[in-house]
Amino acid sequence: MKLLKYTVITLVFISDISLANLSLENSWVRAAPMNSTKMSAYGLLKNNTMSSFNLIRIEASGFKNTQIHQSQINKEIMSMKELKNFTIEANSEIELTPGGKHIMLQFPMKIFKIGDSVELLLFFESSYEEKVIRVNAPIKREAP
Repeated sequence: MKLLKYTVITLVFISDISLANLSLENSWVRAAPMNSTKMSAYGLLKNNTMSSFNLIRIEASGFKNTQIHQSQINKEIMSMKELKNFTIEANSEIELTPGGKHIMLQFPMKIFKIGDSVELLLFFESSYEEKVIRVNAPIKREAP
């Protein structure tokens, strides 16, 4: 009976560690002019779990809308496309960078300045669980 008890405790402990391994590291938001209706957030999205996760929603404090975008060049013209399906595979990383994939923050409800932070909530789901990443991304002029 004691062996079963310790086995269950160990499995719960291991499970908690693996759930904590979905993260957004080195997050930051690029500063924009005061009258801008859009800003972008960047960072390194890491999935050190054994499951793939789909991004289902993003919330950002102080913004009315958020989307995940991919910058692309077509005939020497830079444009952005909203990514409707965004998956981070098991044991992988995705860089969110200027000129690449990024979080588009739309319609600020206040004026943000360098040194402020934006709270980001990224909601993910896999076939068996949901996970939320919460970060405070500082506003900076350039990438750290």
